[in-house]
Amino acid sequence: LISAVLLRLLRLMISTKPDFQKGGMIVTLLVPNIYTQHDVFELLNELRDRTGSLLDSLHIDNNELFIEYETISESDAAFMGYQQTHASDVRLSNGEMALVIDCGKGTTDISMLLADDNENYSSFFRTGFAGAGNVLSYGFAEDFLTLVLRAIPGSNEISVKDFINRQVL
Repeated sequence: LISAVLLRLLRLMISTKPDFQKGGMIVTLLVPNIYTQHDVFELLNELRDRTGSLLDSLHIDNNELFIEYETISESDAAFMGYQQTHASDVRLSNGEMALVIDCGKGTTDISMLLADDNENYSSFFRTGFAGAGNVLSYGFAEDFLTLVLRAIPGSNEISVKDFINRQVL
């Protein structure tokens, strides 16, 4: 699937900018934390093995366009995105840690990050759960709505399920 997406992307890039065929590119893949380092290593090796035939199918010389692959965990990427868009909220000093919980549709990815002297962050622990993203997100929403409904005068009679069916869905 990744090869097919990459092939489509390369075709689009070549059709809009033919000079693109000369040079290099780095393809960054976001990887759920449920995958082991071995799984990721196998994926990268397979992609590297297929790159030659992928370029051949586009009539691009392997020596003209260099493609490198890298990966980043989804929760680390979520932290980086948050850090870039909310820089004033993310101010960790050397040795301080951040817990990142990324609840996606299919997975929940968790990372622990450690800050250094230069305001860089390194992930020292990662884990994930398959299929838990929606369940946890719904659980957080249900807990929040329970508190909200208790705080709204006259709404104590309605259940969270009824409220969601009426107002959210």
